[in-house]
Amino acid sequence: MNKIRDKISPLFFILMTTGLGFVFGVISIAFWKGNWLISDGILNQDFIYKIEEINVNKRALFFLCLEKRLGAFFLLFLLAFSSVNVWANIFFFFLNGLYMGSIIELMSMRYGIQGILMYMSLVLPHGFFYTVGYLKLGCWCLKIEKSIYEELRKKEAKVRYFKNKGSLIAALAWVLLGVVLESYVNLKIFKIFF
Repeated sequence: MNKIRDKISPLFFILMTTGLGFVFGVISIAFWKGNWLISDGILNQDFIYKIEEINVNKRALFFLCLEKRLGAFFLLFLLAFSSVNVWANIFFFFLNGLYMGSIIELMSMRYGIQGILMYMSLVLPHGFFYTVGYLKLGCWCLKIEKSIYEELRKKEAKVRYFKNKGSLIAALAWVLLGVVLESYVNLKIFKIFF
């Protein structure tokens, strides 16, 4: 795994993993769509009508989003210093790609082109900020793992864990901006379009 990853950039590695998850999500729904098309939630026809009547406590939504998004962020951060760092990144980004591919496929099967537009209104603009933040975090994690591996191979006792802390802080800022947008802006955008 290290030999393959050393030859490609961390960003390409993450995008390739996410893309594979996306393709697998689309293919799995195409083959096993069965009960998925008659499920409740956002795939139900009543969802569009009910969304207009929803009154959300934005402060509670903010703290819920903060808990969920920063939980994943700090888990990847802590796993960056372990031996499962690469596998944790592969698992995280593959599952996110799988989720995106399967939801887009289901919504396009249910609603056609309007389903894709509905998905875009559900995940934008906060999804853009999450994407950039988690990509920066993933690249940072893979670079840290590579630097730890190289310095331990050279048997240097001093390993600089936070050599590129600006990238880590930027990733955290992107994710926090995404949390704010998801809590306070996203539902308004969805109500405008649908």
